[in-house]
Amino acid sequence: MHVTPTLIALALSALTLATPIDPLSLPSDEVAGLIPYAADSSTAAPATNSSLRQRGSYFSSTHRVRYCEHASGRGACVNQDLSDEKCYGFMPAWKNRISSFYVNPWTYCEASKVDRCGGKAFPISAPGQLNFKTAWGGAYNDQIKSVKCVSGRRT
Repeated sequence: MHVTPTLIALALSALTLATPIDPLSLPSDEVAGLIPYAADSSTAAPATNSSLRQRGSYFSSTHRVRYCEHASGRGACVNQDLSDEKCYGFMPAWKNRISSFYVNPWTYCEASKVDRCGGKAFPISAPGQLNFKTAWGGAYNDQIKSVKCVSGRRT
């Protein structure tokens, strides 16, 4: 009958779609590549003026970012939500490996070559930085160790 060949075809297609996972590969979307620092001294004090808080509510308190091992979004990539004005450090597998970084509209991030968002920062606004090899003379390519994002566009 036609049932047996159909079942075999379905089973084979299911097996071909299941790809093995390389345990030595870089983290993917299932594993976060950024971790927040416990004591973030670089975070600004919260606003106490209620009108400022109300205006700020138009912006998101989290920011979706995507960073990739190679330029133009190639290689291993991670999508991650970051809290507003919080410094994040990259996990060891990602430190000094990032060549492209993308942010959503109205998000501004600063990438640093130093842990805890210290030192001179590289500004990133939407849509992001396609290739760190060509930006700032390649000074930040495979050099980023931490990042902090805020709502709104900086000039």
